[in-house]
Amino acid sequence: MVSLSSGLRRIKLFFTAKTNPDVFIGAAEPFNEYFFPGHLINKSEPIAPPESHSPHWLLVHIADNPRARDSVGSISITEISYYKDKKMAQHEFLVFRIEDSHRPLANYIRIDRRTPKGKGHDRPPSPTDDEDITSEPLAREHSGSTGASLWHATTTQPNLMSSSSPPSLDTRNARDMVHVSSGGSLKSIVDRNASTRLGVIKVSRDETVKKPTLEDVLLIADLFSETQPHYRLLRAQCYWYAYMIWKLLLFSFEDSFRFEGPLGKTGTHRLMPWIEWHQQSTHREDIELAERQTFASMTAGYLSKLNGFEKAIAERNHSVIFASESRALGEEIIRLKEEIARVKEAASTAVVQEAIETPEVQSPLADNRP
Repeated sequence: MVSLSSGLRRIKLFFTAKTNPDVFIGAAEPFNEYFFPGHLINKSEPIAPPESHSPHWLLVHIADNPRARDSVGSISITEISYYKDKKMAQHEFLVFRIEDSHRPLANYIRIDRRTPKGKGHDRPPSPTDDEDITSEPLAREHSGSTGASLWHATTTQPNLMSSSSPPSLDTRNARDMVHVSSGGSLKSIVDRNASTRLGVIKVSRDETVKKPTLEDVLLIADLFSETQPHYRLLRAQCYWYAYMIWKLLLFSFEDSFRFEGPLGKTGTHRLMPWIEWHQQSTHREDIELAERQTFASMTAGYLSKLNGFEKAIAERNHSVIFASESRALGEEIIRLKEEIARVKEAASTAVVQEAIETPEVQSPLADNRP
């Protein structure tokens, strides 16, 4: 007879196994370790601190990593949340719930913009601020990879977007970062006691409509980082960055999104609630029309980046296949040369051995000599 404590323990183990199973992943299988850390695969591994990288850094390293680049397009976005901090700066950011389409894996990432390194924490904008105020250097990371250059889109946007330069070593670059939860929970990247969720987008499960993937989100975030790389207190701060990514996603994937809008208090600060800081780059009277024109143009830029990135991945895969085939051919040539050498050596040895073992035959003419 099973005791009560034993029964409860078995029930606990059953539900633990159901909710937190280890996931087996073969060494050669496509997999993205940048977004699904070790603890999500093996529950016995300790939970490490969350990792943070720029969208550009992630795209370059994904393109360089065979397993990661083969899986990035199969990581789905299932939910997008818009958050605002309750603290003084009232920082705004986006949180995405991601799922691996091929495995029972899910995680959260947070995308935001902060001031250049050394400037300190975000502070609320002020009408007396210089919009080009800068701080200490932040070098945007670069790779020597040739594939990386293929997906750098250089778009020129009127009014809302002023810079079309690709990322560079600039002292004014904002810290546009992707923070990855290390344990699969939201709490490692969002303090919900200190933040308010202003809105949430639910992504449809309908397979017949176009839905965003992690690849889309990273490319869109990097597009805005390239378009406005400098942190501008009046025009391109955290409010602007979160709002632009949110709106371009809504514009590009409206058929698969369910959003009960509008967003409340977005881009505003309690000290100056009448100013919408995320729209200070728009100078036209008809903001809605300006936004639609802008996002239509930005969608073209995003699609150009997507096309370039996928071409870069295809070229990398082709290079890997070519290198693998060349390596296999080289190994086969070496094997054949070694085999030929062995055959020659064996043949030479056989001739010598035959000469040693064959008895000398006396000539019949020698017997008939007088």
